[in-house]
Order: sequence, then C-alpha cells, then structure tokens
Amino acid sequence: MSYAVIFQIERIYYPLLAAVGITVNLVTIVILSRGKCGLSKCIARYLLGMAAADLSLVIIDVILKRMNSIYFPMNFLYITPICSLILVLYIAARDCSVWFTVAFTFDRFVTICCHRFTAKYCTERTAAVVLSAVWAVACLRSLPFYFSYQPSFITDGVAWFCVTTDDYYTSTFWKAYEYIDSIITPLFPIFLILSFNALTIRHIIAANRVRKRIRNTENQRDPEMENRRKSMVLLFALSGNFILFWMTYVVHSLIWELQNYEYTDRHYSNPVYIAQQMGFMLQLLSCSTNTCIYGLSLTKFREELKTGLKYLVTLNGKLYDVLKKYPKEFCKPGSPIQGFKMSVRIQKDVRPVFFKPCPVPYALKEKVEQELKGLETEYIISEIDQFNWATPIVVVPKTDGKRFCDLFKPGTRDPRSQAARNPRSQGPREPGTQGAREPGSQGPREPGSHRAREPGSQGARN
Repeated sequence: MSYAVIFQIERIYYPLLAAVGITVNLVTIVILSRGKCGLSKCIARYLLGMAAADLSLVIIDVILKRMNSIYFPMNFLYITPICSLILVLYIAARDCSVWFTVAFTFDRFVTICCHRFTAKYCTERTAAVVLSAVWAVACLRSLPFYFSYQPSFITDGVAWFCVTTDDYYTSTFWKAYEYIDSIITPLFPIFLILSFNALTIRHIIAANRVRKRIRNTENQRDPEMENRRKSMVLLFALSGNFILFWMTYVVHSLIWELQNYEYTDRHYSNPVYIAQQMGFMLQLLSCSTNTCIYGLSLTKFREELKTGLKYLVTLNGKLYDVLKKYPKEFCKPGSPIQGFKMSVRIQKDVRPVFFKPCPVPYALKEKVEQELKGLETEYIISEIDQFNWATPIVVVPKTDGKRFCDLFKPGTRDPRSQAARNPRSQGPREPGTQGAREPGSQGPREPGSHRAREPGSQGARN
C-alpha cells in the first residue's frame, strides 16, 4: 500500500524548503550585516533578527523535526528529553519569528506616526533591547511545554518518543495555557499588525495630502514621498506575507485539533489532516520569502545580491578564461614552463667563480643522489658536463631525512651583478643563481646562464 499523497508531497517539499530557507536567510544575514543597503541601523537590526529567527525555525522545525520524522523514524533525537527540548525550541523560534515581525511593524508605526518618540525609540540600541526582550519572553513562555510530554515507552532504561501527558487534555491549567498560546501566536500578532498598518496608512495618506498642498507639487518629484512609499511597500509586503501564509494554520487551529502530528500513520488522508499539513507548509514557507521581498522592494539590497552573485560567477569565469587561454603556462606539476628562457645579467668584467664540492658523508650520498634525481625529474635542476660557475651544496639533515642548501661563501657574490627584471624577485641576482625554485617553475635558460652543482659526483647538476 502506497503512502498518502500529502505525505509524498511533504517528502519532497521539506528538503527543498530546508535548502532554500537556509540559503536565503544566510544570504540575507550576510548582506544586511554589511550595512550597505541604505537602511537605518534600527531597521537593519530588526530585519537581521527576523532573518535569524526564520533561519532557526527552518533548522529546528523543518530539519530536526519534520524531515527527521519523515526520513529517520528511529534515532537519538527521539529520546524523550531531546524530543521535548526540540519541541520547546520550536515554540520559542516560532514566537520569535512572529513577534519580531510585530516589533518591526510597531517601529515603523512610531517612525511615521509618532514623531515625538522617534528619536528616543527608533534607535539601534532600542531595537536590540526589544529583540532581546522578545527572545527572553519566548524562551520562558515555551518552558512549560517541556513538562507536557511523557515517554511512549522505556527500553533498557531509555525513554523514547514524546506523547502528551494524561492530564494535558483534562487539566484546567493546560486548557488555559493552550488557549492563551493560541491567542498569543498568532491571533493577537495578526490583530496588532493589521491595526498598526491601518494607522500607518491613514497617517501617510493624510500627510501626503498636506504636503502636496503646501508644496503645490502635483506633477513634480518629491523625494520624501518616494521614501515613504518605499517604506510602505516594504512594511506591507512583510506584513502581508506573514498574514497570508499563516491564515490556513489559524483557521485550522480555531476549528479543529491537531491530527497525526508525528506522522504515526503515513497513510492518513483525512481532509482535515490535509488542511492541517498545508497550513504547516505555508506557515514555514513564510520563513523563506522575506529575502524575495527585500530584493523586490529594496534597490540597494538587490544591488548587493547581484554584486555577490556576479563576483562568484566572474571569479569562476575569469579563472576558466585564463586557464583556457594559457593552457601551457598552467601545466601539471613536474613539467617546465614552455616558451620562456631565463637569463642572468652580469657585467662583462666579472670573473667566473668555481668552488670545489663540499664533502658529502658516505651515509648520506645515496639520499643526496635520490634528492637530486627527484629535482631533475621535476625540472628544477638539470645535469651538465662542465661550467665556469659552481657553488657547492651543504647537506643539512632534517626530520624528513633529506635537505640541502647552497653555500654562498665570500667570493661567490659579486656586487657588480645586475638585477634581473623579475617581478617575483626585486633584489639583485647573484652570479650564477637560479630562478624560481618551486617544482614545475624552472624553465629553459639561455646559454651562459647555467650554474654547476657538484655534490661530489661526476657531472654537475644545474
């Protein structure tokens, strides 16, 4: 027997919602944190709080709760204390998401309609205090729900799953608390949002009429009115988004009780249950739509978003174009640079200096030869028969078992050498010195620019 259609839809819907919700809220937090959207610090603080609350709600409710119930029906998250804690965190995150929207609506109402209190209330500090207070109250209000659950069964001393206690539906306390909870979220917030928006619209319309009469600018551009119009669009879009997506959940909660809340029956297809699940899906969708509202209503937010996307695309595009245009220059490690010859410029009266090789301990000769062969394989040095310049190497045993360096004694350096025009090395080159020493960066050199390296074996290596 196949699962119910609503359950099949949820199996696809919630993973997509989690991916989109986390992405857009993180993007919103990053863009608003940069402070380049042309918003006041007070507004930016409220919008950041709303984005953080929506992000936490997506993580807690969508991922830890619903996706866990759908895809992982048995894991440690179903241990009764953890399960109860997740439900408490969900209620707190939901309340924060709702009441942060109310706080932002009230802040806009004070800014537009109550000019006497604007300077004192509409500040970044006040916004931080209000958001912190709402968060603290939401956490305290959700704590009693932790004690409304009991384990479904106990195995090996471990309590599993969360079911409501026996007195939850009969106790006067829980009935009153459930009634207050339904009023606090979301009936009362919806009433407040509608009231503040109505008063704000009334004040803006009246103020615009007076302003037009005073300025006598029926057909002229008024920056102040345009700013008010943008504020109205942002405010009403956020408020309307909240009310629209929560309405199905509100109607269901007022008429019917919750059914099959933990997906105990995956074949359940009662019409009331379908309406309940659609309400949950729309309610959680509101957590992912604010970024779209910002992008449509805020020009600078949209520009910041385009700049970020353009940077990512352009960065990858530039790297691809460079690699495609110069494939030989970006060769694999262990191969030389092609089409380039390096030379060392010295004065004509400089005499070559050739030093005898330093003795290599017999026990290290084999390791030194292996290291030199490895450098030859990577085209860092090359073997030559003879040359007028030579600087000995000194073997310095390291923890990795092999390491040697050049010995630049007095006489191997000549101040009359001319600096090579190499942007990677601005200092003067020593007579007979090599170029870059990284694997794969050694290119062919012009005749007369080699240097012999003799560790005591036949044939010098350069």
